[in-house]
Amino acid sequence: MKCAEAQSLLAPLQDEFARRYYRWCLEESEREFEADFPSIRAIKSHVAFLFLDFADISSREEIRRLMVSGIKRSNPRGMELTNGFISPEEETVQKKFVAFFRDEVMLQGQRLSSARMPKRESQIRGRELLGQTSTDIKSKELKQALVKAFAPNWGKPERAPAFGLFSKKLGSWHLSASLDLAGHAQLNYSHLISARQRIDLCPTYLHHSICPMNWCGLQGETSFDLIQTSEIQEVAQTVARFSSRVLQIMPELLSGLEHSLPEEIEDAPQIPLRAR
Repeated sequence: MKCAEAQSLLAPLQDEFARRYYRWCLEESEREFEADFPSIRAIKSHVAFLFLDFADISSREEIRRLMVSGIKRSNPRGMELTNGFISPEEETVQKKFVAFFRDEVMLQGQRLSSARMPKRESQIRGRELLGQTSTDIKSKELKQALVKAFAPNWGKPERAPAFGLFSKKLGSWHLSASLDLAGHAQLNYSHLISARQRIDLCPTYLHHSICPMNWCGLQGETSFDLIQTSEIQEVAQTVARFSSRVLQIMPELLSGLEHSLPEEIEDAPQIPLRAR
């Protein structure tokens, strides 16, 4: 089988999954909203902290619209297939949130704009200056904590760049958990579902970027960039809990979706990976 045929066979399955995942995101984000954002509060990041500050000064309806509009933007195919659209009110609050990322200050009579620092981040930076905490974590320590936390549901990680992959077979699909410790953030986390496990030049993803910040409509992936040294074990357990939620809802989202694509595609050379 060649790549074009494989992708053509996969297209209707991608559409059905996009529809299901989009609807699930709307339901899950509503649960998150009603529970006062427990998942978002557990994510140690600039964007998560900024959202919580924004939520403190906004109406409940504005925050609900912000989350829904973000889900629509990050899942355009799902929105299209369910005849959804971004309303003017959702567009307005999205622009308001983007503007909130900047803070205006007066300096010597001039109005200047700078990146806004969330209250929680400001507290962390203040404690760092006093030597009471540190965000200079050791990647090796975080990796060990993640391996231990993921072991019960995922087993041992596969050898991949930047520590990267846990994988699980679900019917004819491969669900992977990507944990990147080598980027600008301390940790980037998301899930991907693929028809094949082989890494080559023919992408056969069913869906990617499945993670809490995505299903809450706030960011494409879930990044941690404000983990304190005392929080490493807590963060590992948090991410493992998120991954358990993904495993929990996958049978429903994948029900009835099957394929017979071969692992090897004729015109798709394999991409070699070097372990770190």
